[in-house]
Amino acid sequence: MIVPQIEKLEYFLSLILLAGLGRTYQRNFDWQDGRTLNEKTLATVPLNIRVHLDVAFDLIRQGRLSSAKPHLEKILEIAQGSANLTPEFQNAQQLLKQVNEQLMIND
Repeated sequence: MIVPQIEKLEYFLSLILLAGLGRTYQRNFDWQDGRTLNEKTLATVPLNIRVHLDVAFDLIRQGRLSSAKPHLEKILEIAQGSANLTPEFQNAQQLLKQVNEQLMIND
């Protein structure tokens, strides 16, 4: 009677392995580039300060200051009231100030 139980266990473990392989294959597409990964991560964890900062940096490098601004503002909103001022928060403050100055110059 042990043999059928082992076969069931092997079958069950095979199903789990196949499901994991399928998910891993699917997730590889999320890692195609940093932008895709950040977009997928923001969709999953919209309050992630680090990802908002990465997206803002990427947009600033592309010269898309107007698009970067909401991400910087979101960081300040998320961290508002926090006693722990992280480097990301401080970077966001400085970048937002620079983005606002640049946008005013360009208007």
